[in-house]
Amino acid sequence: MMLCIKAFFTILAAQALVEASTTTAAPTATDDGKKFKKSSKSPKSCKADTEFEWSECGKGDDTICCDTKAACLTVKNKVGTEWKDQYYCSINRGMTNSKLMKIVLMPLVLFTTAILFVVLMVLNRPICRPFGDIKGNHVTKCCVAVIAVAWPLFLSQYWVYGAYSCIVALFVSFASQSTTTAALFPWWVYRLAWAMSAFMVVQFLGPTEAFHVPFYNQSLAGKSTDLFNKVLGATEATCNTHYDKYFKLTSIEMKAKGANPSVKYFGLCTNGWLNFVQIILLVQAFLWFATLLVSSPVFLVEPTQAKGMAKVEPETEDLRKAAFPPPEDDKEGGKGA
Repeated sequence: MMLCIKAFFTILAAQALVEASTTTAAPTATDDGKKFKKSSKSPKSCKADTEFEWSECGKGDDTICCDTKAACLTVKNKVGTEWKDQYYCSINRGMTNSKLMKIVLMPLVLFTTAILFVVLMVLNRPICRPFGDIKGNHVTKCCVAVIAVAWPLFLSQYWVYGAYSCIVALFVSFASQSTTTAALFPWWVYRLAWAMSAFMVVQFLGPTEAFHVPFYNQSLAGKSTDLFNKVLGATEATCNTHYDKYFKLTSIEMKAKGANPSVKYFGLCTNGWLNFVQIILLVQAFLWFATLLVSSPVFLVEPTQAKGMAKVEPETEDLRKAAFPPPEDDKEGGKGA
């Protein structure tokens, strides 16, 4: 019996040791993508045992071999009394996985789309003015302003709000311009356009409940979006997490000549840029409030009356007369008669 008990405790102790060793041996995330020093191979090369060649970083005997997912950084650090080039293979700085999408591709697509939206808003005019005239349409002016100041949001973790603002601005602009043509939308479309403008104001200046803003997954019932306070609470660390640690300075960069030792982040995760995004959020809210006021005479009346009440643009009849003037009477022919 005693032997069985001893065997049981021995098994438990062995299992505990195995679990502890497994936990200790678990790989930890590291930014160092260095494989080995080139000079450590004979002959000098960055080839692995499988003849696969790693990327080189540096010059001369200081050349190191980097992982294919790492980016090579070259920074001057003080070595003794001299400033010399130091090389580092950074996994975080490699433009791979979602970093390529968040930092390059997504902003590129959003910037291009915003420009196309503005072009469509300007050129979407009656047929007698094919080159567009934005001067008389104050609703479209506000919508263009909304898109013009949405670009900083594209370069932050709140890009979805900037994209949504552009989409709603395009819809509101098209609805306002349709009141001056014969192709009118149903009456409820204009009420919807006005309501969506109101939703944008509530969204930016929340907190809001789920039924206030059409962002169900981001504003569940009983839980508010509280967008503005969330943006104010954004820090360099949370921004860096969103960008997969891309904007965190490495050890050799923090020791570079003229570098501020207290600064740990750069680019889109600096305090200056985050503060600018916070200001843009307020500007977006007030621009949508201006759009809400300007569009009220257009969207809250009958579509056939909106043209005259809101003065979205000059009368269509005047445009037709200007484009197709009536022929002048032949004065000489009249005298002869």
